Amino acid sequence: MGVIAAYRAIITGDYLGEGHVTLGFCQQALAHLSAQDLLARAQVAYARTLASHAFGDIVAAIQSAREATALAQAAGDTSSGILYLCRTAYSLLVHGKLHEAVQVAQQAALLGTTPVGLPHAMLCWAYIFQADVLREWNRLDEALELALQAVRLSEQTETVMGLDVGYTVLMSVYLARGELEAAGSAFQQAEEALAQTYSPYRCDAYLIVDWVRFWMASGAVEHATLWAQELAQQDSVSSPLARERQDVARARMLLAQKKPTEALSLLEPLQVGAKKQERFSHVIEMYVLQALAHHLRGEEQEALTILAQVVRLAEPEYYIRHFVDEGPQVAVLLTRLREQQRRRGPTPYLDALLAAFRQDSTAHARAGQRTIAQPLLNPLSERERDVLPLLARGDSNPEIAEVLVLSVDTVKRHVYNIFSKLGVKNRVQAVTRARALGLLSE
Repeated sequence: MGVIAAYRAIITGDYLGEGHVTLGFCQQALAHLSAQDLLARAQVAYARTLASHAFGDIVAAIQSAREATALAQAAGDTSSGILYLCRTAYSLLVHGKLHEAVQVAQQAALLGTTPVGLPHAMLCWAYIFQADVLREWNRLDEALELALQAVRLSEQTETVMGLDVGYTVLMSVYLARGELEAAGSAFQQAEEALAQTYSPYRCDAYLIVDWVRFWMASGAVEHATLWAQELAQQDSVSSPLARERQDVARARMLLAQKKPTEALSLLEPLQVGAKKQERFSHVIEMYVLQALAHHLRGEEQEALTILAQVVRLAEPEYYIRHFVDEGPQVAVLLTRLREQQRRRGPTPYLDALLAAFRQDSTAHARAGQRTIAQPLLNPLSERERDVLPLLARGDSNPEIAEVLVLSVDTVKRHVYNIFSKLGVKNRVQAVTRARALGLLSE
């Protein structure tokens, strides 16, 4: 009965975000478990992490995740130990401790890599969260490599719960690189992955802010509008954190619609709550959006005051993309802030931020001409790369053979190798997968 209650707690916390119900199941579990039931007690601690996250209490979430890790390791369960370490890394990321999050993810990677180099299935989470931090630090090539490893490992091991988050991080990396088509393909994969285990709570708590940002950046305003209309017709979710994420997504839409006053009315109370709960990654995001809102209202000094606060908060962990992703208006404000602060001495962090804006502009301008990197562990050969675009345009094997001056049997062998390396079973899947990985362009 204790084990059953522990599983109920995890499912309720992960899929529904019902924090109070989750904690009730945790109490039931502990009432039936002995002190020697280390693994089941680890599951209870992990469920408490999920409940704390649903409440937005990230400090408590970190504590419970560390307790779960220690119990799982004491029980000798490597899979659970890796998962709980990765959850600790994610909670540290939300807490704003980016360097510590990477250290914990790397610890999980060491624990989950066999002597011959094969990764454990749970390492998809370590790759996901480490890729997200590398993206934040604007180390986009490294972030792309890890995000691709994450989704590939998730698919190979059928770790379905990792795919929606993994593809969303991949989408964000491509968006930062200015590769909108690849970002769109990754977003489509994230949507399909979420549909396999659909949970409105998971969508709101983990994905929706990034999805709305992608919709606005790619001009898919109708998607964002439809989401907002559907949200208005739904009952309010029980998780305070999920409600906050919904409101931040709505604030982004309002800013895009040039409605800064309405956006501020949402953001100001949210920022106070996030700061109280020490979710500094969210605080930094909200501060930057508030600065933009004041800028849109013509309130430059208010915008610069807020921006000065967020720069002080963001500098120790070297946040970059939280600023750059919000566009050139933030660069304008940061330039003015640097002019003010240079009167008191050097401004190395502001210099680095503004340099990142310049690099971002150059990278986006070249995105359409960038040579596509090979993202597969077993890369396509040169001839297979010749076959792939012909598959994408719908050519048959004889037609491909004619274009490339090959035998039909040789083409069949290349097609088989492409399917194998991409991990797919048919042409449609191959094209979709190749687009998601950035191997194909229009």
